[in-house]
Amino acid sequence: MRSARSSRRHGAVVAASAASFDGKKDHDDVRGSHAEVMAAVPHLEVDLNDEERLMLSTGLAEWGGSAHPTEELARLMGFRDVADLHERSPRLLQRLTERQPLTGQDLQQLLAVTELAFVSDRWGSGLDWEMVSPLGDQQTITVLRSLQRKLSRTQHNT
Repeated sequence: MRSARSSRRHGAVVAASAASFDGKKDHDDVRGSHAEVMAAVPHLEVDLNDEERLMLSTGLAEWGGSAHPTEELARLMGFRDVADLHERSPRLLQRLTERQPLTGQDLQQLLAVTELAFVSDRWGSGLDWEMVSPLGDQQTITVLRSLQRKLSRTQHNT
């Protein structure tokens, strides 16, 4: 059974998705709705281990290095634009390294930047990940899947 907060968040996502298919809203309205849903997630009690923090920090740092963000990718990853990605990155990195609380939006953005940096050879580090990351490909996949499961369980329980 979903909590009231989870049901509202789920309802907003469903409404935004439906609007994108029926043509009643333009793309910016749907993207705005998604951003509002992500921003509404409170601070999450997610105990990130050292490997997860290292992977997320590396993924985030790549967008100031070998990864090539576009405006569209920045929005896809939950930022307003590339400037917002670059502006928020130092604060996100600080929260990670200092073990400060992270919001649902923070965690979603960190996961998205890491997923794209790791996987995409066109926009992210891709095939060069093992050269820029202290984690190898296999270890990254293991840590990434573990974190995805952890975040999924946490968000479904809020």
